[in-house]
Amino acid sequence: MKKIIYIILIIVISCTAVACGKVQSSASSDTKKGKEVKSDLIIADRDIDTFKFTNASLIVNDNSSTFKVFMTNTSDSPINVKNVIIKFYDESSNLIATMEGVVLETIDAKETKILSASHYEKLDNAHSLNYEIIK
Repeated sequence: MKKIIYIILIIVISCTAVACGKVQSSASSDTKKGKEVKSDLIIADRDIDTFKFTNASLIVNDNSSTFKVFMTNTSDSPINVKNVIIKFYDESSNLIATMEGVVLETIDAKETKILSASHYEKLDNAHSLNYEIIK
């Protein structure tokens, strides 16, 4: 009888430990992922100069924000790009942050690069953005 009680006790403790581990694991992955800003003016595709910016995302975490976008050279020739300045604005069109995505290379004709930039503040109030390409 004692063996059965010990076996049941071990099973209960094991199940509890596994369940707690899954809850913690789930919560920490949500924190790492952050909250995506869904403003249409941020995620909208844009054509600027000979580049097309697509699939933009702004992820806001507790103390920082990360911006990613696909940047495609739509021309028929390679273009040397130093960096891209990304300016974020709130709903009143006030500048709230500036990020710099460093490229420092030639982007071949029809080639796509992933541009990534981070900021040390939460930009959950970002409503729109502008790109400035520095060649």
